[in-house]
Amino acid sequence: GHASAPPNVSMARAGRDERSAERAIPKALTRDGFSEPRLRAALAQLAQGVAAMHAAGHVHRDLKPSNVLVTPEGRVVLIDFGIARSHLGSSTATRRAIEGTVAYMAPEQASDAEVGPRADWYSVGVMLFEAITGVLPHDGPPARVLARKAQEAPPWPSTITPCAPDIDALVVELLAPEADERPDIATILRVAGAASVLVETPSGGRA
Repeated sequence: GHASAPPNVSMARAGRDERSAERAIPKALTRDGFSEPRLRAALAQLAQGVAAMHAAGHVHRDLKPSNVLVTPEGRVVLIDFGIARSHLGSSTATRRAIEGTVAYMAPEQASDAEVGPRADWYSVGVMLFEAITGVLPHDGPPARVLARKAQEAPPWPSTITPCAPDIDALVVELLAPEADERPDIATILRVAGAASVLVETPSGGRA
């Protein structure tokens, strides 16, 4: 089945809702100076949209600023599902080809490890880090970036820019090298200030 996006989130292929979305995260969150409330509100929308996609059985695999746009009204738009794949069942769970954009991809996307929903949460963590600090958590040649992601503890945003302790910790947890160490949707929504999210599961229930 397919998940229904929350009312404040659009999920579409590039070209439909993209025309009305002017700015990509993180630029949309910093255009008037950094705003913690605006960051939390955008995170809540983004998390609900990603959770809905996961509940439908898909992993985006290429979440990055150009694929996460914000309309002038503040609606978050997820676009470009060109390499999205099902994470239900083992036949497509493991990918040997590198898919995604190196700066934002999870370390397991460049290995033979299983690529599941938490790879998308890693990408969310990179975008949050960039929105807060103005820089990427890992920079350099692609091979070096991938090696650092897999081998090094992620940097704390607060070492570059002051930020709230709960956001600081969430970003570090999202950037954990091991997928099973990354937080779940409930933790992400709690930091974002959203109590819960109801999305349709593949079986037709709610999660």
